Amino acid sequence: MVNDGSTDRTLLVLRELQNFIRRSELLTGPIKVKRWAMAAGFKVSRSEIVVQLDSDSQVDAGTFRELIWPFRNPKVAAVCAHGVPKNPDQNLVTRMQTAYYFMSFQILKAAESAFDTVFCCSGCCSAYRRSSVMPILYDWLAKIFLGSQSLGETTELSLVGS
Repeated sequence: MVNDGSTDRTLLVLRELQNFIRRSELLTGPIKVKRWAMAAGFKVSRSEIVVQLDSDSQVDAGTFRELIWPFRNPKVAAVCAHGVPKNPDQNLVTRMQTAYYFMSFQILKAAESAFDTVFCCSGCCSAYRRSSVMPILYDWLAKIFLGSQSLGETTELSLVGS
């Protein structure tokens, strides 16, 4: 588990979670760039399947089983979960996020799945085959667009890996 330096309750929750997960390791520190925190997780993981969650994501009990299931096919390199905001009508921002998630997950991801591909795995909840990521890890970390690492880290990971 990697905490990229969040100042909310993330570290406390991860420490509590660590008590329930055998052989777990917790990396924490002021890693201000999310892609470097993600890379640290890939590097220290002993598992073939690495799950990435945003700190504000909540997953249902069956999510991990459903997320891991497609990896039975050795050609699958990454899987994206379906995201739904828990507070869709709280304010203008959450309504906009709900519309964005609807477009992203119910329309675009559904269309992508018709081609057995995902163009970008969402940062809120995705899983990756570690052996597919490790050969491109340093290319992904070094990826520059218009002079900076400005694209989303999950978008760039998908683009470097394709």
